[in-house]
Amino acid sequence: PRPKESKTLGIGEQAPQVTLPIATDLATTTTFPVEGRWHLQSSFATLVTECQDQLARLAGELDEWDHRNVQISAIYGQDEASVSRLAEDLALPFPIYVDAERAAIRRYGVYVRINFESWNMARPSLFLINPNREI
Repeated sequence: PRPKESKTLGIGEQAPQVTLPIATDLATTTTFPVEGRWHLQSSFATLVTECQDQLARLAGELDEWDHRNVQISAIYGQDEASVSRLAEDLALPFPIYVDAERAAIRRYGVYVRINFESWNMARPSLFLINPNREI
């Protein structure tokens, strides 16, 4: 059976908690978003320059996000080797998570099975999640 795309979560909807490995240490997993804390969660594609630029912008704004007590993370719905290589190359000051099975990006509704520019990965997205896990 072909994987189906899902509806993107919207404002006021509950953000699902997911557990994923960290790209720079695949043996370590983290569950997020953490209740009681703001969270900015992004989903991107490893080979897309615009996605890498967005991550660099977020890294450049990290002091401001930290000042507002917002945790930043990125989810990549691609294979472990590609995501780990990207994480090592970019050396970002926040975690990049591997979603090789695409389960998390499906739960957030940003999975793209196929379109004119990509297949089997996440549509670029940002979710600001409040301490009650609402988008």
